[in-house]
Formats: sequence, C-alpha cells, structure tokens
Amino acid sequence: MKIIVVIPPQEATKNVERLGTVLQCFRDGSLLVDCKDGKKPEQFYLTSRDNFPWSEFIQKMLVAWQLSDYEGVPREFRPQKRIPQFVLDDILKETPANQLKVLAALRQQEYFCALPVRKGH
Repeated sequence: MKIIVVIPPQEATKNVERLGTVLQCFRDGSLLVDCKDGKKPEQFYLTSRDNFPWSEFIQKMLVAWQLSDYEGVPREFRPQKRIPQFVLDDILKETPANQLKVLAALRQQEYFCALPVRKGH
C-alpha cells in the first residue's frame, strides 16, 4: 500500500501542489520525496522547515501499521516490534506537534530503526 500525500505548494515544490511518497527520512528532519504526479522534478528533498503534511502521512501510515502492510512505509517508520495498542488508538487525537513527539519517543524506545544521516549535509 503506497502512502501518497498531498504536499502543499512551496519553494521546494516550485510553488506547485504535488502528490508524493516519502522514500527516506533523515536525522536532520529532512525527507526525500518521490512524486507520483508526472511533474518535474520527480524527486526532491524537504527540510524540517518545509511544509509537510505530517498528520495526513501519520494517518495513512497508521492504517498500514494496522494492516501490517509495510510496502509503502519508509524503512525509517517500519515497526521493529509491535507498537502498543494505546498508541495506535490515540495518536490521531494528538496535535500534529505531539504526533511527531510520539513518533520520536517510539524511535527512542527502538520501535523504529535509527534515522540515517543525509549525505552531503
């Protein structure tokens, strides 16, 4: 199951709305995005300061986790062990900022692999 999100227009997208999947997540908070809309560039990076639809991404990723269908989930968010049910039940009730904190806490507790360093940065 591919996780395709709508990425709002911004400098990194040449000020055009894009449809894309996250290929890779990095320690500095940047993301490598692969677009599925036929527009150029096909791939681009977003930094932690860019506007990424985390709530939409987390909502779709949650479905993939519950179905144990990790094909479209970036390696950095594929569970290494079973995520507690209370997290699955309650993460969408949190604010986007708190959702990211929950993911960071899960990573610290080794539910996910360590984030790689982006080469060249």
